[in-house]
Amino acid sequence: LRKGGSRNQAVLISGESGAGKTESTKLVLSFVVEALGGAEGGIQDKIMRTSPILESFGNAMTVRNNNSSRFGKWLQLTVTGAARIQSCCVIDYLLELTRVCGQGQGERNYHVFFQLLRARSEPLLEDLQLGEAQSYGYLERSQLEAPGIDDGRCFEELKDALTGLDYTPTIQKEIYRTVAGVLTLGNINFAEDKDAARVSDDESSQAGLYRAAWLLGVDPGQLQKPLLFRQIMVGKDVTQAKRNSAQAKSVRDGLARLIY
Repeated sequence: LRKGGSRNQAVLISGESGAGKTESTKLVLSFVVEALGGAEGGIQDKIMRTSPILESFGNAMTVRNNNSSRFGKWLQLTVTGAARIQSCCVIDYLLELTRVCGQGQGERNYHVFFQLLRARSEPLLEDLQLGEAQSYGYLERSQLEAPGIDDGRCFEELKDALTGLDYTPTIQKEIYRTVAGVLTLGNINFAEDKDAARVSDDESSQAGLYRAAWLLGVDPGQLQKPLLFRQIMVGKDVTQAKRNSAQAKSVRDGLARLIY
């Protein structure tokens, strides 16, 4: 770290999958926090607590790396003239959102989904009524285990990190509830009658619609309507047009990615 002066300093960490970007970032942050000092439990400690959260929501198993960062971020630290960290902010966070709805062969969805399912019997999660990983459409082509990744232990680290950043148990539960809602959206499948989509009559799709709506805090009808219909402006009038099943599926996946 260069002392004195007012010029900004930057560290760029890049490389192909498996090169060590995630671990390098942790080491750089650890060095900066240690070099700039500060009391335990202060902003330096909070900066280090962001790593488990960003990893849970942004890391996944690929064919080359069991803990691959599927995002790019720009982390900005502001330092005082006395060489103390003043603030820290993630300015940009670019995530591989397509992974939420589908993964390549031999790969996994984001770690947070599997962490929640592994810990589903915990008091904080048990009333969300989470099922086995195989029961979710967005995980049906996903690897269920990532060698070297302990989903149960990582969930505990995620909880500790959120608690250390002053997220109350109520807010944490809302986060987990929303993640479960995203996962459940993938169980809504569609059939087609005369080029018009409808939610399939099978038990999984019907249950998926009602459970996703419950988890996301909306009425099932409110959730279903934009999946099956789109609005068209004709002059000053707004009319509705029916979607076909392929369009409905695309909207469902787009909604899941947007919420995530």
